[in-house]
Amino acid sequence: TTLPMITRSLKHITSLIIALHIFAIGSTYAQTTQAGRIVEYNGEHSKTPIAGVEIDIKNAATTTSDEDGRFILEFKTMRPGQHVNVNSILKDGYEIFHLDAIEQWNINPDVPFTIVMVNSARFKERCEKFFSTSSHSYRAQHEADLRALETEREEGRLTAERYEQEREALIASYESQLENLTA
Repeated sequence: TTLPMITRSLKHITSLIIALHIFAIGSTYAQTTQAGRIVEYNGEHSKTPIAGVEIDIKNAATTTSDEDGRFILEFKTMRPGQHVNVNSILKDGYEIFHLDAIEQWNINPDVPFTIVMVNSARFKERCEKFFSTSSHSYRAQHEADLRALETEREEGRLTAERYEQEREALIASYESQLENLTA
């Protein structure tokens, strides 16, 4: 009667060893996943999914967003909390809308990451509008500053030499503001 008991015990021990071995191998090759979604910016509260966006991330297989804009990245060597290094996020006719968020992206398997893109034509239009509005504002401020400087000179509060120095500084500042808009 002891032989059958020993045989059963050996079978249980063997099964336990095999199960532990399988678990150990599985945890060695465990992956960290990051789900996400790619949407198009259509205004402040309106976003629609974008299919067919190629996502190339360092340490993950390249993937493409599905019809609902969803994607899953599988990181074999990275863990939650580590920084995601983006090689590229591409779709013809689209630009990344919130680059600053992507630059701060860390792996979080519990929270899907949203990538917001915008139609290239709309992006260009928004940039041109921003440039136009900003340059107009800078010009108006520059002209007001020059008029105030001229008034100080006419009232005798500035010497001719000091007036020229201040005027050149205002012009340099204005030109620098315009250069920053195009950079």
